[in-house]
Amino acid sequence: MKNKKFEDIVKMILKKKFVIIVLFLWVLISISMYFAYRNEWVPAMERPKVIFQGGILKDEENEQLLTLSENKEVKQTITMPNNEITGFSIFLNAENNAMQGALHVTLQNEGSGDVIELWEYNLEEMKSRGFFCFLFPETVEVEKGERYVIAVSVTDIGEVEPNMVVSGVGEAKDAVLEINGEQQDGIIPFQILNGNHGTLKYFFIALYIGMTALFSLVGIMYIKRIKAERMFVGLAICMGIIYLFVIPPFVSPDEGLHFLTVYEKSERFLGKSVLNSEGKVVLPSDALWGGDKRQATADTYIQFMEGALGHSESTDEEVVTRAPITESLHPGYFPQIVGVMLAEVLSLNYEQLLLMGRIFALLWYCFIMFWAVKLMPYGKMFLMIVGLLPMTMQQIVSYNYDSVLFGVSFFLIAYLLNFILTERPIKWFDWILLGGLAIAIASIKLVYLPIFVLALAIPNYKFGGRKRKVLGGVWISIISIGTILATRIATISSYTVEVGEQVAGTVEKMSISYCLHNIKWTILVIYRTFEREFDHYLSEMIASPLGWLEVEIPNIIILGFILVILLSLVKKQEVGRRISGAIQIEAIFIVLATIGLIMVATLNWTPIDSAKIIGIQGRYFLPILPLALLVFENNVLVLKKNIDYYLVLFMVYLQCMTIYFFTLTAISR
Repeated sequence: MKNKKFEDIVKMILKKKFVIIVLFLWVLISISMYFAYRNEWVPAMERPKVIFQGGILKDEENEQLLTLSENKEVKQTITMPNNEITGFSIFLNAENNAMQGALHVTLQNEGSGDVIELWEYNLEEMKSRGFFCFLFPETVEVEKGERYVIAVSVTDIGEVEPNMVVSGVGEAKDAVLEINGEQQDGIIPFQILNGNHGTLKYFFIALYIGMTALFSLVGIMYIKRIKAERMFVGLAICMGIIYLFVIPPFVSPDEGLHFLTVYEKSERFLGKSVLNSEGKVVLPSDALWGGDKRQATADTYIQFMEGALGHSESTDEEVVTRAPITESLHPGYFPQIVGVMLAEVLSLNYEQLLLMGRIFALLWYCFIMFWAVKLMPYGKMFLMIVGLLPMTMQQIVSYNYDSVLFGVSFFLIAYLLNFILTERPIKWFDWILLGGLAIAIASIKLVYLPIFVLALAIPNYKFGGRKRKVLGGVWISIISIGTILATRIATISSYTVEVGEQVAGTVEKMSISYCLHNIKWTILVIYRTFEREFDHYLSEMIASPLGWLEVEIPNIIILGFILVILLSLVKKQEVGRRISGAIQIEAIFIVLATIGLIMVATLNWTPIDSAKIIGIQGRYFLPILPLALLVFENNVLVLKKNIDYYLVLFMVYLQCMTIYFFTLTAISR
C-alpha cells in the first residue's frame, strides 16, 4: 500500500515536471539575486548620492595634473547648491603603491571662517584614482548659495607625490581654484553629496517581482496551454516593462536624437513649435535630454523610477539641443508620437512623458507581433524567440525607430509565408497592407526591402493569374522607389560620391563608385569583415553588449541563447517537409542582398585604407534573422517531442540572467 502511494507521488511529479523545472530555475535566479543584494546592491545603496558635480573630466592621457607637495596649499571656493549636505568629494590620483604621507582636507565657511569639518587620511591606505568622499558624521545644514572653501594639503610625503586633476569648470561656473593664494585656470573636479542610494531597495524589489512574474506567467501558460500569439504578447509585455526601467531613456544607441525627433513632431501636432531660429529643438528641461550618451547608473535608476512614480525633481530650465533627424513625418515614430502627445494632454511630468512614449512603442510591437506569430504558418516558436531576444527588447522599448522596423519586418516575413504555405488567396486589402509595409520599410531602412522577394514564391493562382502577380510587383516597386526618392535621395547620393569629391579636410571614405573601380579589393574587405567580426555580430545581435555598446553580458549567457535559437529551428516530427528548395534559395538571396545593402549603407563610415567595413552592428541583422528558419529547414534533424514550452522557459531564465548582469554593471557606477 505504501509502495503504491509512493509510485502515485512519483507519477504525479513526472507529469508536472515542467512546473518543477520552473520552480527550480526560479529558485536559481532567487539565489543569485539574494547574494547580489547582499554583496552588490547593499553597498550601492549605502554609497553617497551626488547632487551636484563641478568640473569636466577628460581622457586620462589629456588631463592636466596638479602635483601635491608639502609646500603647496590648495584651496577651492565653491557655492552650495542645496540647503543640506552629507559630504563632498574631490578627484585625486593616489593609486601608486609606493605613495606615503597624510592628506589633510578642510571645509570652512568663506564668510564666517568657521571650520565645518577636518579630515585626515593615510595615503598608504587609499591606493586608488577617482573621487574621494569626505563625509560628515551627520547631515549638515547650509544655506543654498553660500560660499565654502575646500582646503587640501599633504604632510610627510615620500618620493611619490599624489596628483589632482585640473579641468574645465563645467557646471560650477563660479568655483575658484587657488594654489598658494594664486588663482588658477580651471578647477579640481568635485561633487556635493547628500544622502545615499537607499531608494534602490525599491527598484530591486520591483525587479525581483518582475522576474517572479515572468516565471509565474510561463507556468500558467503551460497549464492553460495558451496559444503562441497570446503567449508572445504576455511575455513581451512583462519583459518590456522590466526593460523600460532596467534600460532607462537615452541609454540605448542614439535614443536621445530619436526622442528629439519624436518630441518635435508631437508638439507640432499639438500646434506648438519647439524649433529655434537655427532649426534646433528647444526642450523645457534637461530631464528630457540625454545628450550624446547616457549610461545606466544607480542615479539614473533612481531618477527615472521616482519621476515615473510622480516624484520628479526636474527643473524647468530650457535646453537648446540639436536639429531633429528628419523634418518630415516618419512612420517609424508614430507610436512614440502618440504616447508623447497623450502625456502632454494629461500634463504628466518629464519622466512620465519619456515613459509614455516608450510604452506606446512596446504596445505597437506587441500588437503587430500578435498578428505576425498568429499568421506564421511554420516555425512560430523561432519567430517568438527572435522577437524576445535581449537586443530586440532593448530596441523596441526605446524611441529608436527599430521598435516599428522590427515589428514590420517580422510581420512581413510571416505574412508572405502565410500566402506561400497556406491556401489563402490575395485580396484587394492585402495589396493595400503590403503597400503600407513597403512605405514603412522604405522610409525607415530601405536595406530590408529585399524581404519582398519572398512574394515570388507565392503561386500565381493566388494573385488571380501571372499578369496580376506582375502588376502587383510593379505596384510594390513603384511605392518603394517613390518613398525612397521622397525621403532618402540626399542620403543615397552621398554613397555614390567619388573619393576625390569628399569634403576637404576629412578622411577619405569608401563609396559605391570606389568599390566598383576596386572590385577585388572590395571582395577582400567584405571577406575580412566577416572573418574578423562574425562572432562580434552574433553576440551583438543577441544580447551583448547592451546599452551604448558598453555593458558586456557573460559569454555563457550568449551561448545559452544560441542553443535556444538552434533548438527552435529544429522541425517537429509531426511537421512534414513544407519548404521547397526554390524558397530556400530565395531566402539565401534575401539574406545576402540585405547584408550587401547594410554594407553599402555603412560605406561612408569606412576609410579607404580600412581592412574591414566600419559601422556595422549586430542588431542590423535582426530583421532578417527569421529567414534562417527557411535557410536551415531540413529533414535531417527532427525532434520527436514538442519542446516549445521548455524553450520559452529557458528563454525567460536567460533573459532574467541578462537583466541580472546588466543591473549589476549599472549599480556599480
